[in-house]
Amino acid sequence: MSPAARASAVGAFFALALVGVLVGGDERDLSATSFGKVPRGHGAVYDLLGELGVPVARSFAPLEELAPERTVWWALPDEGCEAPSLAGAPLRDFVAAGGRAVVLLPARLDACPEGGALAGLPLPPREGEAQEPGREEPAAEPPAAPERAFAEGPLFRARRALELPAPVRFSPESAWGDALQGGEGRWEIAATLGQRPFVLSRALGAGRLVVFADGRFLENQWLDRGDAALLAYDLALALGPPSFDERSHGLVPSRSSLAYLARSPALLCFAGMALLALVFAWYGAAEPPRSVVEQDPSAPTLESYVRSLAGFYAATGDHARVLARYRELTERRLRRHFGLAQGAPLAERLARRRGLSTEGLARLASDAPVGSAAELARAAALLDRLVEEAAR
Repeated sequence: MSPAARASAVGAFFALALVGVLVGGDERDLSATSFGKVPRGHGAVYDLLGELGVPVARSFAPLEELAPERTVWWALPDEGCEAPSLAGAPLRDFVAAGGRAVVLLPARLDACPEGGALAGLPLPPREGEAQEPGREEPAAEPPAAPERAFAEGPLFRARRALELPAPVRFSPESAWGDALQGGEGRWEIAATLGQRPFVLSRALGAGRLVVFADGRFLENQWLDRGDAALLAYDLALALGPPSFDERSHGLVPSRSSLAYLARSPALLCFAGMALLALVFAWYGAAEPPRSVVEQDPSAPTLESYVRSLAGFYAATGDHARVLARYRELTERRLRRHFGLAQGAPLAERLARRRGLSTEGLARLASDAPVGSAAELARAAALLDRLVEEAAR
């Protein structure tokens, strides 16, 4: 392989590697987010609301940058109520300015243990912990079968059935304690599930904070069970078009692949690879290219082929053999004209045809040799005339 070819091959390899990095698949499809297409993701409810005409969106910005009077859903946040965007003053300020915050907690009790708070407000305890597939520690017991219960409340247009394994709900109101009451009101039961508190709501300034004890009904694996999809649609109609917060799942505003590469630890590696590719490309271009002169660039024609074949036969001096081949060619031309198959008697057909020269017929039937080029030319002329007479 020439140096130029090697340089081109190496350059092509690095170029294809860079293209693979830039156009690689989206790993967010495998995440437990509104992009997720896996069972624990909630991409299906995002697509469903969009198909139903709800202008859903995704939010990657901090709460301080969000516009007021906006509805944001924190669907199954990874850190539960201890997520930075949910625990402190930013959430409280966002709601007080007119925002509507909907927090759909994971089913794990440790995601928001007893004594947990949202926006600095103590949250009532939850009861019953479901076994969630996909956790790091295997479950000690087989997963529980889905339990059918009905959700009722002013947030829903009708009574909705949910099917979840061991659904998590808030403790009865009698166990909340007086400490849960603040100067701005108290938690209200916005919906129940099986006659147990399931959704709590609290007014803060001009906005409202809504908390679901168990948000698993939004997951892809449960959305088609019971009325989970209808419940999500009811919630969007009651509180306004939602923006799914993805910052609580560790996602940030998407950057281009080049911008991500510029900030990644692999920058030096890719810079070295690109420099090496440029050096190889320069090395291949530094050598002068070879030039090949075409001796006969034009394609051969039928006439040139016939002339070359005629010259070959003429050089042999075997006139008798040339005449024999010409007689065979004449017979094929006549058979083609009369539509005769190979091996069919040609002489009988020619005998019934009038107007054919006797000399031509004799020359076709006779295998007498010729002794000179002039005799060969005369015999070929007789055979050609015979073909012309038969074609009339």
